[in-house]
Amino acid sequence: MLPTNTDSPAAKKPKKSIAIVNEVEISFEDPIHTGREILKEAEIKHPECVDLYQLFPSGDFERISLDEKVDFSKSGVEKFITKEVEFRNYTVDGQQETTDQKKLTADRILKLAGIDPEHHFLILVKNDNTKVSYARKGDEEIKITCPPMQFLTGKKDTVCDFEQCCHSGTIPVISYRYVIKINSEKYTVDEKEMTGRQILALIGQTPESYYLRFKHKGGSTIVGADEVIDFTKCGVERFSAKAKNCTEGRVNQRDFSLPEEDADFLKKLNLSWDSFSEGSRWLILRDYALPIGYNVEKCDVAIAIPANYPIEQLDMFYMYPNLVRADRQVIGALSPQIIEGKQYQRWSRHRTPQNQWVPGEDNLATHLELMIHSLREEFTKR
Repeated sequence: MLPTNTDSPAAKKPKKSIAIVNEVEISFEDPIHTGREILKEAEIKHPECVDLYQLFPSGDFERISLDEKVDFSKSGVEKFITKEVEFRNYTVDGQQETTDQKKLTADRILKLAGIDPEHHFLILVKNDNTKVSYARKGDEEIKITCPPMQFLTGKKDTVCDFEQCCHSGTIPVISYRYVIKINSEKYTVDEKEMTGRQILALIGQTPESYYLRFKHKGGSTIVGADEVIDFTKCGVERFSAKAKNCTEGRVNQRDFSLPEEDADFLKKLNLSWDSFSEGSRWLILRDYALPIGYNVEKCDVAIAIPANYPIEQLDMFYMYPNLVRADRQVIGALSPQIIEGKQYQRWSRHRTPQNQWVPGEDNLATHLELMIHSLREEFTKR
């Protein structure tokens, strides 16, 4: 039998190099590695955010830079620890800056970058590319974190005309002031975000007495009192404000007209109603009287009006507030639907093949008859 050649390449196995980083054991096939490679192997997500130190049996230690090489061919297990970096990097308008401070005010960041806070303001670009403005917040402290933060600057004399941006198809930029249009008047505001209540305050009104809608390409949507409108988002063109009540009665929204027979029908019933576009065309019947047996006596009823109605049928109905049976029995085939910024309750009730929609015979009146029938029939099912 021939002796085994222990010197052959097949018989030799590479010696693994062992290291411990923050009490976590890692290993390498190759004997030489950079500080960056060591941190990566130790699953340090952002190597630039920590300093790496090599510990020696004597108790001494040495800082290892990211590109510095460490020889693992020596005997023994190499030990390392990491510490949070002392200096943090960030950029202002693409220019790198460095600080040893963990917090800086917005104005201080501008000054360190050689930018005058009297004429500029700071904008933080977050990891998801959303932006935070520090206009009029120059004294607010910002925690300087790693990986490097990104800042932009804006000029305080910049004014963004909200309506003009949307009409031109331009995404509004973060500005120091914004021009918004309410009804036919323009107003200059200092904040990039405002609530419905704050917007109404510009015309001396409140949500308790006025409706506020924002107009957009898809139609219009009611703005809640505490709902926040971001002026830097594209889509909102202008605002309209109308009184909920006045000496001559409630002012109703009329974005589209109903057929004459439907309008006459609602007039005879003395019903208040609104029509507006919000993705779909909606008819809202205000304070519609309900059959007995529900948690409320009246509610707002929404009906989707197809573009080619009355040729195309009306289908289903939507209630606000949500209806509950007084006896607490479950109502079937219900689902939520957001209309005019509120959660309506969709009742999925449809015509049968024996009761199909007939143009010229069926209209809003017959649809409401089916609705009332469905509301009453609910109590005979269960």
